[in-house]
Amino acid sequence: MLANPRALYWIGVLCFFPFFRPGYDRLAIPGGVEDRFTLGVPASPWLVASWTETTQERGDGSSFSLTRHAGHSFRVEPLAWSWLLVVVGVGFIVASRRAKARQAPRG
Repeated sequence: MLANPRALYWIGVLCFFPFFRPGYDRLAIPGGVEDRFTLGVPASPWLVASWTETTQERGDGSSFSLTRHAGHSFRVEPLAWSWLLVVVGVGFIVASRRAKARQAPRG
């Protein structure tokens, strides 16, 4: 099988772009908002960081109190489809190096 090592290499490199694709969402939750930052394919990101801020108001006419809560979470998803892109990308780069070694003149 004849393979162009340069093409295999660049296909491998291109597989890494969706892996590092950033995403940002602001979601309304009961009593507040959640900001979410992701890296990876949108349907299955490998990194998810979120910040939550909720506010609770209480008032009975004569008094008023305001309670705020802020929280955050950070997680790496080891079983995300985004990791498949890394495996495929590395596979193309390895195939590129092997194809280049086969084409090198032996003497």
